[in-house]
Amino acid sequence: MEKQMEYENRISALSCMHGFKCMASILTVVLLLFAQTIHVWAAQGTVTFGSESYGWYTDTVCPIGVYVNSDVPIASYEVCLEYDPTMLQYLNGATRVEGNRVYIQGSGSAQSYKTMLHFMPLAEGNTSIAVVSGTCNAAVDVSGNTADVSGNAPVSIEMVQFSTAPITIYQTISNKLQALDTVQGGQIPFQADVYEYTFEVDANVERLELDYLPETEGAEITVSDTTLAVGENVITISVKGTAEEAVYTLYVTRPEPTVTPSPKPTLAPAETKAPETEADGETVATDPTGTSSDSMQNSVSDGDAEFVREEGLRVKNLIGAHFLKAPLLWLATVVVIVFLVLYLLHWWKERRQKQILLKEEAEEDNLHIINLEQTVIDVQKITMKFRMAQEESSSLKEYMIRTVKGQNQYHYLTALDEISFEVKQGDVLGIIGTNGSGKSTLLKIISGALLPTSGHVETDRSKIQILTLGTGFDMELTARENVYLNGAIIGYTKEYIDEKYEDIVAFAELEGFMEQRMKTFSSGMVSRLGFAIATMRDTPEILILDEVLSVGDMAFKKKSEKRIKEMIHSGATVLMVSHSPDTILKNCNRVLWIEKGEMQMIGDPKIVCEAYKRFSEG
Repeated sequence: MEKQMEYENRISALSCMHGFKCMASILTVVLLLFAQTIHVWAAQGTVTFGSESYGWYTDTVCPIGVYVNSDVPIASYEVCLEYDPTMLQYLNGATRVEGNRVYIQGSGSAQSYKTMLHFMPLAEGNTSIAVVSGTCNAAVDVSGNTADVSGNAPVSIEMVQFSTAPITIYQTISNKLQALDTVQGGQIPFQADVYEYTFEVDANVERLELDYLPETEGAEITVSDTTLAVGENVITISVKGTAEEAVYTLYVTRPEPTVTPSPKPTLAPAETKAPETEADGETVATDPTGTSSDSMQNSVSDGDAEFVREEGLRVKNLIGAHFLKAPLLWLATVVVIVFLVLYLLHWWKERRQKQILLKEEAEEDNLHIINLEQTVIDVQKITMKFRMAQEESSSLKEYMIRTVKGQNQYHYLTALDEISFEVKQGDVLGIIGTNGSGKSTLLKIISGALLPTSGHVETDRSKIQILTLGTGFDMELTARENVYLNGAIIGYTKEYIDEKYEDIVAFAELEGFMEQRMKTFSSGMVSRLGFAIATMRDTPEILILDEVLSVGDMAFKKKSEKRIKEMIHSGATVLMVSHSPDTILKNCNRVLWIEKGEMQMIGDPKIVCEAYKRFSEG
């Protein structure tokens, strides 16, 4: 009996254990299914903008970033955005456009995608850009395995957030003048992008009256005191718009008034009455000399010469009598005339000496006479395309074989696309843009090193000097030999290099290293030597700088910046490429922005650099 009960207890225990195992298995399956369900519902996506709101100005290219995000990799996506075409003009960035809707498409395996759209605000007011629809397909299935991204069996991602970006558009107020002239001081050769003018007014102009007109209404204009003193005067006109104020400076010269002697008083001939004489009982009029009227009439009839002579003698006698009665007036008149003559001689001598001194200083400083209206570089619709091989041949033999078989295939890379602008004499034009935008290619076309695919450049290339470092050195030669080699490439004569050799070595700070081979030099030493050779000649009329302000250590960089500034401010027309906005703002009066071969903006450095900064941070 006891054995039977023990057996039944064991059977009952085994049954309970089996039941627990079944329950555990069922619970495990349920948990796995629940986990997969959670994974499916976790596949969610959003479409947002880079900022919650935007403030734009009219007639300015404005970027806006669109971000597609998901918690799982995205195989493909399509987003539709809607905008008001009466307020905004679409420029580029989307896959396709249909009316007032733009579509963005993409594919890959990332969890986040960014697209930059560009619009041009048309009118002042409030508007918005909204995401109206969006679809995403996941790159992995619910189990985590790679899905079929070809579209045969896509896994959809639930889009849970569509954003709207409110945009406030402000009217762009220009900080430039549309017209500037004087009312009575002569004509000013005004140009909106030229901020300094030098001219001379008449000596009698004591206050300069100006006539000016801003480009847009709402600009705040402040004019300094226009009272003119004798000599040099400086008048400033500040124009403040949306950007920081621009200042037009007038250098006005008022000559010293010329003192002229007072005119001598003109004495009216006294009326004389001819005395009457009697002849044969008749009264006969006679002149003061006693000649009868009949005799006078006969004299006049004889000719006008006698009459003119007599009248001249009479006036002369009257004037002589007047001065004999006033000797002090005669003496005072002589003293004033002598004083004026001596003063004019002294003034002319000082003016002549001043002109000679200014001429000597100009010749000593090698200054250029600048004509602000003259165009020295005219770039007209420059396009540059490079032919690129699909597959490079490793040797001439392979190239010939591929040519015979017709296997050489090419595609074209557009480095510049219809670039047009003008550079006036004395301008310092900065050129900015991201790497690969075609800045150096443009400089080479202007200097004549490259020929464009289409378009043309009008300039005097004999007056151009281009400064670019790192070329023209043979590392197997000594530094001394490379000075003569690099100088010959630039265009220096041997005599000129002999004369400037010690100055080049001293400026590059390479005393004691010139007999060593260049391959033993550090990159900084090579750059310093190249900079010293390139900048040793006198400043040309047109100077092109291609990233030459980042040479050597901090101390040498300051010295090189000083040398370049001397060349820039010596009256030369300068084209400068630099990735440093500070360098552009310090030295340039105009800036050209090129992006991926296309010209984006040209104008005031502060406005263009600010737009480029917003685009880069996009």
